[in-house]
Amino acid sequence: MKTTGWLVVGAVVIIIGIYALTSGGNEVTISTPAESRSSPAPRPLESHMRINGIKCTLSEATGRVTNNSKMTVNLFIEAQFLDSSGVVVDDSNASVRGLRPGETGEWDAPYLGSRSYSNCRAQVTSAFEH
Repeated sequence: MKTTGWLVVGAVVIIIGIYALTSGGNEVTISTPAESRSSPAPRPLESHMRINGIKCTLSEATGRVTNNSKMTVNLFIEAQFLDSSGVVVDDSNASVRGLRPGETGEWDAPYLGSRSYSNCRAQVTSAFEH
């Protein structure tokens, strides 16, 4: 009797799953209170940072980062070193502390790998209020 009950439950779950997949749409609607829909979600602090002027040398990646937020921040940057095919061969980190709103700071991330690379890129991986 117990086995039959579990078989029925399993069959119902399978039928519901098949119906959901074949019922004509992939959309899922989630309702939220009107007040939460009216204001946009806050952007993460990292999205207010802009990296520019990236340069690659034999021993490091360097660049500048501008704080476009309204608060003084500490931030971490990850630099990636890429071979001629665009494959990451190594990465490194840099930090900038006490960057005021509107201020641009310089950073450098040392290359400690042994493989040669032809390009580099960087991104702010975390930023938080100073």
